[in-house]
Amino acid sequence: MTSSNSGFGEDFENKFRYNTFFVSYYLSNIIRQRKIETDGTYNMLFCSITKGGDGCKVEKSVKSLTVNLHLSEVDFIRYSEMFDEHQRFEFYLSLLERAYAIADTAKAIPVNELLDLHQRFREENYTCSIFFKKKTINKYSIKICLNHVCTSYDYRLVLSVYNKKNNLLGEDYIFQTYPDSIFIHYNVRHLVITDSSLLITDFIDKPQIECKLTDLASGVISPIYLDDNTEKYIYSEKTKAKFDALRWDVL
Repeated sequence: MTSSNSGFGEDFENKFRYNTFFVSYYLSNIIRQRKIETDGTYNMLFCSITKGGDGCKVEKSVKSLTVNLHLSEVDFIRYSEMFDEHQRFEFYLSLLERAYAIADTAKAIPVNELLDLHQRFREENYTCSIFFKKKTINKYSIKICLNHVCTSYDYRLVLSVYNKKNNLLGEDYIFQTYPDSIFIHYNVRHLVITDSSLLITDFIDKPQIECKLTDLASGVISPIYLDDNTEKYIYSEKTKAKFDALRWDVL
């Protein structure tokens, strides 16, 4: 979901985009896994809230359906006063369900399949955890697994380490940033194993994060950040206020 040029102000739009990203990220990954088909004229669906009226248009150049979804002042105020997580999450799903109905008037879309995914999301307690990479490192007798974990407030790259009997030796996140595809897909693209280290590299293969294999074999997860620019977007005492601003329960 997006909110650019919604009429509700840039601060609201940025926060709303971050807060809703985990829902879109979950759905887009499951849709790709299930290979849900369209009629071939579109392969993306964007939902954008606006003070204006409802509408849907086909963006032929990028093969997408863009739905403008009216958000009334009453709904805006009601949303702003929601402090229960699940209430907000259900609000996001309800917006998408309204968008599906509007889109379906312009193009036949798999509404029932999408609603089934919403129910699955509910049953998984609104959790977005997407498999990234796994690797067996025979030299150190360990197996590692990496997962993308997204919430309404942040993105974390979670590293789990197992011995060869599949006993968990250690688990923790090694990267925490804002919930947005730009930060995720730019910085977290490849897993590289050297003689002594686990490396996460970005989209141009530049190392971003390092974990020593001797540490991992002992169940110790202690990431080293290798890019000064990337550190600007990692949760820290310097960035804490910006991350806290994405929450509604600490304001």
